[in-house]
Amino acid sequence: DIFCNGHCYESFYVKKRRGTARRVLWSLERGICRQCSLDTERLRSKLATLEPLAREAYFTEEVGGADAKERSFFSRLSIARRHHVLAEPHKGCRFWEADHVRAVVDGGGEANIDNFQTLCVACHAEKTRELAARRGTEQRAKRELTEQARQEACADDEPLQAVQQHSSGPRQKAPRKRRDRGMVRVLLPVSSQCKGAQKRRHSSASGCRI
Repeated sequence: DIFCNGHCYESFYVKKRRGTARRVLWSLERGICRQCSLDTERLRSKLATLEPLAREAYFTEEVGGADAKERSFFSRLSIARRHHVLAEPHKGCRFWEADHVRAVVDGGGEANIDNFQTLCVACHAEKTRELAARRGTEQRAKRELTEQARQEACADDEPLQAVQQHSSGPRQKAPRKRRDRGMVRVLLPVSSQCKGAQKRRHSSASGCRI
């Protein structure tokens, strides 16, 4: 056995196996949302006993039977999530999720079960949106600071460049180097030169140009 006790076994597989955190969290919190205290398992069991057409009325009608927490839960869901809740009440994953107390982007990805909490899907979606908004604000502020530092560095370099140019005087262009292109002469034999001269005289006499 490679584990000293059950806690070590649990900590190892919570990090390594997908779904282990959800199973352990279910045994500890039984699907009750830490944020709004909604009993998602109780709600799921109620919807599973209703007919498909009566499930939406459970939330929307005054005599439907839903309490204030359940109505708030349903009103905060997106249209797609509402459809999943009404169509698949037998699936617990449609009602609650295992959430990282400390976000993964903040270093909570390798934490044990103590960094997990039960959140209903409505609260989890709201927390995800808030986290995305906060990260966006932080990244924009970081980019602004970087741009400000770059502009200040450029402003500090301009006087130094002006002093260097003034001390060195006007900049003169370096003389361009010219390449001497050698000409190659091809000397033909005397007989070839004579034949060429005779051919040119013959063509000029006949009025033709070659």
